[in-house]
Amino acid sequence: MLSMLTHRLFEAYAHPRASARRMLAAAPSIVEAFLLAAAGYVLLEFLSRLAETGIGLTAIEALSAIGETSQEEIARRVAASKSPGYLLGNFGWHLCEVVVAAYLAWRLGGLAGGGASFRQLLGLAGWWALASVPALAFGVVALLLSAPGAIALGMVAMLAATLYIFYMLAAFVAEAHGFQSEGSVFAAVLGVTFGMAMLAAAFVGA
Repeated sequence: MLSMLTHRLFEAYAHPRASARRMLAAAPSIVEAFLLAAAGYVLLEFLSRLAETGIGLTAIEALSAIGETSQEEIARRVAASKSPGYLLGNFGWHLCEVVVAAYLAWRLGGLAGGGASFRQLLGLAGWWALASVPALAFGVVALLLSAPGAIALGMVAMLAATLYIFYMLAAFVAEAHGFQSEGSVFAAVLGVTFGMAMLAAAFVGA
């Protein structure tokens, strides 16, 4: 089981379109798509707790060095993130993000001439939520382990991991819709993500 999952994850990074084809052929149900997304959330939380245990105060110092937030405030937020209410709310938000990603990929891809269904894209979004965890964990750990004078290198690693995660999503969407090139889809993914981030920032700041 673990060996098969490792192989599938490797395929998602090395050959994302082939991974998408395999998932489309499997035709996961809506429940299975949510289970994939839930597995991604659980795995990410597990790796986060593991990193926190192994890195300890280094993580707080690194996060403090990136911004202006004090170490005490970051430590308070870390402690609050362990509460059941926070974890449940974050889990619900995670599932909402998967649904929104699938819906936007379905609607916008359809407008561009794509032929994928919402259920197909929901299955791929669930798989993407799970498959993207190793890259995200790598970026976070690289950032947290950066020496105080080398935070920029950690941020570059985090940025590279994030960009590849979005490229993987673009490849999944391109394969589902039947688009030949994922480059334009990748640009669209970045544009939509940036736009939604700006809207969210404006909403929070209002």
